[in-house]
Amino acid sequence: METLPVIAPIDALSVISESTRRYAEESRSKATHDAYAADLKAFYNWGGQIPATPAEVADFLSWCADWGYAAATIQRRLSAISQAHEALGVENPTRAEGVHRTHKGIRRALGTATVMKSAITSSDLRSYFASINGDLRAVRDRSILTIGLAGAFRRSELAALQVEDLEETAEGYRVIVRRSKTDQEGRGQIKVIVYGQDPATCPVLLLRTWLARAGIEAGPIFRPVNKSGVVGDRALSGRSVADIVKSCAGSLGKDPATFSGHSLRRGFVTEASHAGAQIQEIMEQTGHKSFQTVRGYIESSKTSKGNAVTALGL
Repeated sequence: METLPVIAPIDALSVISESTRRYAEESRSKATHDAYAADLKAFYNWGGQIPATPAEVADFLSWCADWGYAAATIQRRLSAISQAHEALGVENPTRAEGVHRTHKGIRRALGTATVMKSAITSSDLRSYFASINGDLRAVRDRSILTIGLAGAFRRSELAALQVEDLEETAEGYRVIVRRSKTDQEGRGQIKVIVYGQDPATCPVLLLRTWLARAGIEAGPIFRPVNKSGVVGDRALSGRSVADIVKSCAGSLGKDPATFSGHSLRRGFVTEASHAGAQIQEIMEQTGHKSFQTVRGYIESSKTSKGNAVTALGL
């Protein structure tokens, strides 16, 4: 059987028109598209091929488990292989009973409980900000961390923000999130960022300071800054946002491995809940659709009336 080149699942649609392929690519997020491509590359590097047999897929899953990959990673790799076969219009081996049994056994052996990342809180940010200098990169990082916490942003949402997404108001900013993990069709969400109580951690003031000092008037808000203090034209990556969060945690003597870009989002939910914000108010800012998901973030069940943003005390 001839081995096909390493491809992302959607690239298998090369036989159709450019327009159709472009719309097909929009059916999933860039992050998912890139993750699937990496998963297929791992399958090919292992020795697999597409079209694959059920035995090959089951053996690959077993190899992943033996090498210590998480259950969630193995699940995503299985999905990538499945999507590749569907895109090619060939028989899908992931539907075979043998593959199902193998995957079920792996999930039982490894467990499927979600490992939550630690939360970054406003007190963490105060301590961190007191320890870093005032160069341009630090100004940017302060803005990313406070906006990320106050807005309960995902790292991809922070990276994608444009100046054109901001609307100044008497209270601070209305921010348009044009597309997110749970809004792939681009309906959009409005997040309200209000003035904080402390100028050192006020998300509105820190964002204005960053934009002014960086000379950014249009395009991506958060951008790379080189060692010479020169601001780039392109947007910062989601990975870079996560690295900034990890750097913050590490500077505070915490284990960076337990933190990620999601730590800001979890910090918002946790801290707003502790301060008495109702779960509905929290969900309005996070954009969550499921009460159960939000409850999973909350480390205390105490709730009372309050505003989810101002409750942070930034």
